[in-house]
Amino acid sequence: MKAWKTVVTAGFILLAATAAYADDCFWLGDVDNSWSEELNWMLARPEPGDNALIDNGDMVIFNYNYVVGNPLGQLTLADDGSLLEMDSGSYNLAASGETIGSNGYAGFIQYAGTNTVTGDLYQGYYAGSLGDYFLNELNPLSPATLSVGGNHLIGWGGNGYFELDAGTHHVSGDLNLGQGTSTTGNYYLYGGDLQTGGSLNIGHDGQGYFMLDAFDSTTHVGYHIVLGNEPTGNGTLELYDGTVLSDGEEIIGRRGSGWFSQYGGINSMGDNFILGSEEDSYGEYYLGGGTLEVNRTIPDYKEVFIGREGEGYFYQDGGFFDAHDSAVYLGAAATGVGTYEMRGGQFDADGMAVGEWGGTGNFYQHGGTVNMVNYPLWLARQDNSSGTYTMYDGFLNVLDEDGDFNGDIVVGNRGDGVFNQYGGTVTAVQNVVISGTPVGNVSTGVYNLSGGTLNAHTINNNDRFNYSGGTLNACIANSAGATVELSGTGTRTINGIVHNYGTFRVTNTNAAVGGEFRNFNALISDAGSQSYFQDLIIEPDGFLQAGWVSVARDFRSQSTRAIDYQTFNGRLNFTAGAHTVIFNGADVGPDEVLGYQNNFNWGDVNFGGGTFTLLPQDNGTWGALYTGTIQPDSFDFDVSGNNITNIVSGDSNIYYLGQYNEWLGWKTYNFADGDTIGQLRPVGVVPEPVSCALFLLGAGALAGARKLRRK
Repeated sequence: MKAWKTVVTAGFILLAATAAYADDCFWLGDVDNSWSEELNWMLARPEPGDNALIDNGDMVIFNYNYVVGNPLGQLTLADDGSLLEMDSGSYNLAASGETIGSNGYAGFIQYAGTNTVTGDLYQGYYAGSLGDYFLNELNPLSPATLSVGGNHLIGWGGNGYFELDAGTHHVSGDLNLGQGTSTTGNYYLYGGDLQTGGSLNIGHDGQGYFMLDAFDSTTHVGYHIVLGNEPTGNGTLELYDGTVLSDGEEIIGRRGSGWFSQYGGINSMGDNFILGSEEDSYGEYYLGGGTLEVNRTIPDYKEVFIGREGEGYFYQDGGFFDAHDSAVYLGAAATGVGTYEMRGGQFDADGMAVGEWGGTGNFYQHGGTVNMVNYPLWLARQDNSSGTYTMYDGFLNVLDEDGDFNGDIVVGNRGDGVFNQYGGTVTAVQNVVISGTPVGNVSTGVYNLSGGTLNAHTINNNDRFNYSGGTLNACIANSAGATVELSGTGTRTINGIVHNYGTFRVTNTNAAVGGEFRNFNALISDAGSQSYFQDLIIEPDGFLQAGWVSVARDFRSQSTRAIDYQTFNGRLNFTAGAHTVIFNGADVGPDEVLGYQNNFNWGDVNFGGGTFTLLPQDNGTWGALYTGTIQPDSFDFDVSGNNITNIVSGDSNIYYLGQYNEWLGWKTYNFADGDTIGQLRPVGVVPEPVSCALFLLGAGALAGARKLRRK
């Protein structure tokens, strides 16, 4: 008995809080395994208020009744493989507290009846102990119920295991898995229902694991679900089927680390959703199927934090993430780092900030559909934040369901934002804003479009927009100090108008603008590029540097920046059709030097047989065009051959270098309106008659003309 009493002493440490006059009843098991048999107990069978200890490795069949209003004191199942089994629905167990696995291994098997713990239930109390609990039901007409009035602690100082196959598990307080720093707590739910009035803490200080795989089961948590509550805590939850409902927050990695994997079923919460809550924490969520729902009850606006102050990682390749009435933040504090990787499924949110309050956020989309329904997608929303969105495939839609004109994508709102689009379809029902607060260099923004489709009303570029591939359906407003650069093989097409106050550059590619291009500053197209415009309008402060320019409708150049205007080696090509034209070269007459020196001249012009109306500048000044060569078949002549019928002129003259345009024969031609003085006039020294030199120039003529015009 001395050895037995040593174990008993450890086993009854938990009983200190029990009523002072309670008896301690010890299991002997001398007759059989029946709880109700008096001879199986030392002193007496436990009565209400008494403490009961089973620690000799027996399997005890519970066949007695205790009522909730008059329960046992403390029930302890200690070491040596002690088991307690409830297999009859006619019996009920009630105790002020229960401990399963005090020192070594012990288990509780419940197939029927009701086990009511008015206080706390511990599984695996001391280090090295293991406590198992199996809750099932043999007869659906006699369901098994475990009801804990306090907290249920699975793995308090040792290890605990709980399996729910059928019946109901109800906890009024918290359900903690892995409470102590060196503990483990595992919970497997294959059927039945779990209800907690407090929090579900998986990996409080130790290791916690929770698995739900039951189609018709519901886990209802009255407060928070927390995975990895303390710095040493590590919690894992796997949801295969069934429903998880929480009325509070869901925190994956509060101070420790947490992993939530959802393959199906429903995970729905009534409050905030947080991955990586506090500094040095880590939270990870995998969504492969089913539905993840935030703000289920919608009492007010809730939030999603992926990397609030710690590190958060969200991976989705299926299912539906519904944050319809919630804001989403990736990297929401100076120490916060948030990453969202999407390869399939659907994600809806009211709006999203990738990088907030000094944090760092990254969104990688390889597929699936992302919908922002009422607020913008912000990259780097607040000061000192950093946000990057990388799009490979799928759909990103920034909508405006409530009609408040909030359907924008903002790349760098007050921090540093980058949007890389390699594929997929991006649609903003309002605008794409690149660098939302450029004044004082508060923000920076870069949008790199190299593939896929970008749809927006307007791209308001205050920093840098690089377009090297894909399809662009948007207007562009390029601000002073900002740069738009087109590059890459093929043709970059802008299906919209462009207003350029900064630098618009075309580098080693072809560019096509489907709407008006109004240039207030620098429009630069290198020698290896061709640019196609519907309407090209150069304002007084704008200039053009180009190799090859084609205009389908109107060309109006009123630039005053002659030094910067460099088209002396370029070609101006008009397609067939009607054109209104303003030329702004100073009309100095047929002067071969002054006419071609810093005077907005072109190396080559093809009028293309279209019809032209020449207009004065806005100040009423009539300009002139000086060009080296004019392509044959550019004009329509009347029967006399002396009048050009497809140009109607006021007082604008067009000058050409006679020695490089043999087909015009050094002649002066009138334009269709005979009442004006506008003419096509030759410039240069008339060659000697019958000189062979004129006919030997050949292919070198244009090069010579260009050399002359750069004097």
